[in-house]
Amino acid sequence: MGQNSPKDITCLTVFFCIMIVLLPLIGVLQQWHLSCFQNRQKEKEYQAKQETDEKMKTWLLAREAIIKDKEKEELTNKVNGLQQKCDSLIENQENELKKFYLSILSIIGTKDDLKSIEENFKKMKDFFEEYKKITK
Repeated sequence: MGQNSPKDITCLTVFFCIMIVLLPLIGVLQQWHLSCFQNRQKEKEYQAKQETDEKMKTWLLAREAIIKDKEKEELTNKVNGLQQKCDSLIENQENELKKFYLSILSIIGTKDDLKSIEENFKKMKDFFEEYKKITK
């Protein structure tokens, strides 16, 4: 068997020392790199989740606004319908009052009474106008 020269032993020793130091260092570097990669993946997933949540919130708010607009429109239509009915009823009452006063006038038949009846009718009409303003 051949003898190993001290130079070969020294080179071999240095090589093993370097390997003993480098292998764990390479393992640590691999773990660090893997950890960084996993952290970036988690960050991307978190950002994607945040974006999805924001889009969902925006969609829900838009949906809620549409529903409220529809409800508001329905209520406005109902109020307008009721207002028209009230106006119609008030107009019918005014017409009935006119007929009533005219029938009274035809029974009484004097001009002085006619003036007082017209004044009373005007007062009644003013009352109904005020009532319309208040109810609107």
